Formats: sequence, structure tokens, C-alpha cells
Amino acid sequence: MSVDVENTTPAPMPVSAPTTEFLSDTDRHALEMAKMKRALAASNAEAVELAYNNLILQFVMRYRLTDVDMISETGQIVRGGAVK
Repeated sequence: MSVDVENTTPAPMPVSAPTTEFLSDTDRHALEMAKMKRALAASNAEAVELAYNNLILQFVMRYRLTDVDMISETGQIVRGGAVK
């Protein structure tokens, strides 16, 4: 006796009402802490970027740098050495 595999359809799954699940209090608090840490890290990154840009602006004014000047890793000012 052979079974025709192509024409067999699985029995329909019973439809049940959707259930609402919640994280445990501990996991919910851990998630909230992770969200706060992520927001703080983003805020700190923005503050660090602003501090760096402020320092560069101070150097531009102090040493009268232009957009074609460059500061090397050793602190040497190379006039006209910037790559465009």
C-alpha cells in the first residue's frame, strides 16, 4: 500500500486566542537599565565629540590654522599639508 505524499495536507492547527506575556520584574528592570546605559553612552559620546571639536577650534584660533593645514600625530603643524 503506497501513500501519496503530495496530496496529503497537515491537519489544521487549532486556533487559540493570543496570550499576553510579560517579562519578569527582574528582566524588565535589567532591560530598563540597559536602555539607560545605552542612552548615557550616546550622550557621553556626543559630549566627547563636542569637547574634541572645541579643542580643535581653539587650536585653529591659537595657531591660525586654515583648512589646508594639518596637525600630525606627533603634534607637528604642517602648513598646506592637509589632504583634500
